[in-house]
Amino acid sequence: MTANRSRRFIRHAAMTGFCALAFTACQQTTAPLRVTEPTVYETGGERVARLGEIMHSNRTKVNGSNDLVTHEIELAGIHAGYGAATVVNMIYRKMDATGKNITRPKVISHKLSDGKVVNIGGAAIEIIDLKIDYIRFAVTRDFNQVLNR
Repeated sequence: MTANRSRRFIRHAAMTGFCALAFTACQQTTAPLRVTEPTVYETGGERVARLGEIMHSNRTKVNGSNDLVTHEIELAGIHAGYGAATVVNMIYRKMDATGKNITRPKVISHKLSDGKVVNIGGAAIEIIDLKIDYIRFAVTRDFNQVLNR
């Protein structure tokens, strides 16, 4: 009887430990957490971005004002489009000095059959290489000034 009770206790403890391990493993994330102060990147040079990471960001001023606006491009996905074209999806954000969105973020879809240079809001990104979950690229031009909010 005591052997049966100790086996049940050991099984219960092992199952509890396994569930605790599985729960803590699910809580970890590989995507970078957003901070209130956006990172600003330089142009030139090759970089690699994985899904969910920021590809490029820089600050500009609103025309006729000294208000700073941060532009951001995030890699959202890489998939096959209609036909034989590969499509790169990106999210474009425009934020004020406090990090709040000025306009609703836009999803930008770029077919590689249209070329390897993506133009968004005055910025130019040249796609060098891509795989299923990452992209190798070079930013050749920063974002332009903001015309209006």
